[in-house]
Amino acid sequence: MSTTKQRRGVLAVTLAVLALFLTGCMRIHMNATINPNDTVSGGMVFAISDETAQQFGMDPQELWDQMSAEMDTSLPDGGTQSSYAQDGYTGTQMTFADVPIAQWTAGTTSEDLNISKQGDEYVIDGVMDFTDDSGDLDEVPGAENLVNSMDIQISFTFPHGITDTNGTVSGNTVTWNPSFGESVEIYARGPATGGGAAPAGPASPGTTPDGTGTT
Repeated sequence: MSTTKQRRGVLAVTLAVLALFLTGCMRIHMNATINPNDTVSGGMVFAISDETAQQFGMDPQELWDQMSAEMDTSLPDGGTQSSYAQDGYTGTQMTFADVPIAQWTAGTTSEDLNISKQGDEYVIDGVMDFTDDSGDLDEVPGAENLVNSMDIQISFTFPHGITDTNGTVSGNTVTWNPSFGESVEIYARGPATGGGAAPAGPASPGTTPDGTGTT
C-alpha cells in the first residue's frame, strides 16, 4: 500500500459517511493511543442505531451492510475490520496498530487531523469537520432532533500526560465530543518522555470511547 493511501486511509471520514447521518442516529467513536516509540494504535467505530433499522423494517446488520457500501474503509497494512454490535448500535469496528506518526492522518474532507513530534513533545492539531456543506439537512424533517442524536467521540491517549489542550482531560486521555454540523478545532500536546504536568486551567473528566482498540 502506498504511503499516500496509507495516510489518507487510517481513519478517513468521507463525505459518503457523513451522508449516512441523514438516515438516522449514528455513532462515530475514535480512540487513538500515541505510543512512546513514535507510533499510533487504536481504532474507530462507525455504527447506526438498531432503532433506526427497525423504523425501516430491516435487520440492523442488513441495513448497515447496505449503507457501509458507500464508506471508504481503507486501512493501513496490518489493520483489521470486524462487525460491531454494542449499546443498541450495529456497524463496523476498524483497528490498527503501530502506525508511524509520520504516516498517520485523519480527516473529513480537506482538513486533516495530524500527529507530530516537535522536539520532546507530541502534538495533535487540526480540524474535524462534521458540517453538511450540501445543505441536505435543510430538507430533512426533524433534522434538529437528528443532529442532536449523533454520538461522536474523538479521544487520544498520550504516553506521559497532557500539558496543553482544548479538549476534556481524564488522566492521560483527552476527549472531544463534536456535534454533527460543527467544524471542531482539535489541539493537544504532551511530553514524549518522562512525566507530564496537568494542563493549564480546570479540566473535567472525559469519556473514553468504547470498543475502539487501545485505551
